[in-house]
Amino acid sequence: MHIDANLYNMIVFNYRDRIHHTSGQIRRVKIRFSLTPPANSTIDIMAYILSHVIDDPNTFQVIGETSLKNGRGHEEKVLTFDLDQPLKIWNGQFLALGFKSYSISPISVRDRNEYSTSITHFETSRGSKEGRNRPVVFANYPNRGAAFSFTIEELDKSK
Repeated sequence: MHIDANLYNMIVFNYRDRIHHTSGQIRRVKIRFSLTPPANSTIDIMAYILSHVIDDPNTFQVIGETSLKNGRGHEEKVLTFDLDQPLKIWNGQFLALGFKSYSISPISVRDRNEYSTSITHFETSRGSKEGRNRPVVFANYPNRGAAFSFTIEELDKSK
C-alpha cells in the first residue's frame, strides 16, 4: 500500500535529488502516482529548475520553468511526461514539480528530504511590483519525499 503525498496545489522537490557533478537538460519526468490516472485525463503539472539561496537553507530561486505534456503509462500508476520545453540544469540545482488543483498526486516515499510550498505562496513570493523573480521560502520535511525521477541528458559540449 502506497501513501498519497497529498501534494495538490503544491510545488515539491527532493533535496536528495540535487544535481551533482554534471549539467545538461531534462526532457522527461517519470512520476509514480497514488492512483491510476483516468484514461484521457488532463493532468496539470509544471516543472521548475531551482537554485539554492546561499544565506537561507529554506530559500530557493526559480531559474527556469515549463509545463509537462500528458503522460504515457508504462505500468500501473507510473507515467512518463515529456516537458513542453527541455530545461537546462546545472550542478547544485534542483528539479521541482508543481501539482495544480485537480491533478493527481504522487506517492510519498521515505527519506528523500522533501521541500514543498503551496502554489499560492510560490506565485505570490515570486511576484512583486517591479515584476522581479524573487526567491521563495519552502518548508522542509526530511523524512519524506515525492516519488518522481528524471534523467539528465548531457549538453553537446562542441556547441
